[in-house]
Amino acid sequence: MSIIKIRFLQKYFTFFDLQLKLRPTEKEVLGLEFWNDLLFVRLLSILLPLSFLIVVPSILMCFNQQMYFLGAIDLLAFSTVLIISISKAIKLKTKKWIFIAVAYVLSVSLLFI
Repeated sequence: MSIIKIRFLQKYFTFFDLQLKLRPTEKEVLGLEFWNDLLFVRLLSILLPLSFLIVVPSILMCFNQQMYFLGAIDLLAFSTVLIISISKAIKLKTKKWIFIAVAYVLSVSLLFI
C-alpha cells in the first residue's frame, strides 16, 4: 500500500475520532459510555464508504424496476447516514437516535414494499 493511501486512511479515521472527546481521562476510557461512543463512531467510519457502494446499484435497480418509493427511501437513508457521519454540529447521542430511526424506517419499508 502506498504512503499516500496510508495517509489518506489515517486522516479519514482521525476525522471520525475527533467526534469523540480529544483527550478522555482514564476514568472515561474505562467507562462503558466511552466504548459505546467509540464503537458507534467506528461503525459510521466503516459504514459510510460501504453504504455508498451499496446504494448506487440499489437505486439504479429500484428505478429500473419502477420501484420509485423504495429508491427514494434508499437515497434518503444514505443521505442521512452521510449527514450524521460528516456533521460535527450534531451531538453524538442525537446521531445515535437518528441512526436507529433510519435503520428502522429502512427495514420497515423493505418489509412492506
